[in-house]
Amino acid sequence: QATSPWRVRLRDLFLHGIDGTRVQDFVANNLKPLPTYGEGAFAARPARLAPRRTVGTLFPQTDRLDDRLGPTWAAVALDTASGTALRDAGLAVVDPGADGAWLRDHKATWAILRPDRFVFACGGPADVAAALEAWRPVALSAASPSPATKEAH
Repeated sequence: QATSPWRVRLRDLFLHGIDGTRVQDFVANNLKPLPTYGEGAFAARPARLAPRRTVGTLFPQTDRLDDRLGPTWAAVALDTASGTALRDAGLAVVDPGADGAWLRDHKATWAILRPDRFVFACGGPADVAAALEAWRPVALSAASPSPATKEAH
């Protein structure tokens, strides 16, 4: 809330210059920077700028993918080798269907999805082992009851 006349003019010039269409582009393409996340929220730190972001992105669900994934950690895979490795690690793995385009656009063949469906990790077949190594401690800590929960039982 600018109060000085020169700041008001500067603000108004800026807003007139972007004419609202740029703001719509930012909103439509989710171009706002991500907040900083703590250790374990994702396998790697998400890129702060949306055009560069894969990890930390909400995975698309155009064909009710959530109904096939269930309520916990899950994975999507385009290739058999990655799907098998993810499944062997204990993840439910499904074919992403139409949402596989997101993987192909980002040059990935698989993604591990958090229960809230944000991408925890993604990549090609050579990246699965490192992603699972980052995922295991997070999944185990989420599955372990807290001390308060243990006392309640």
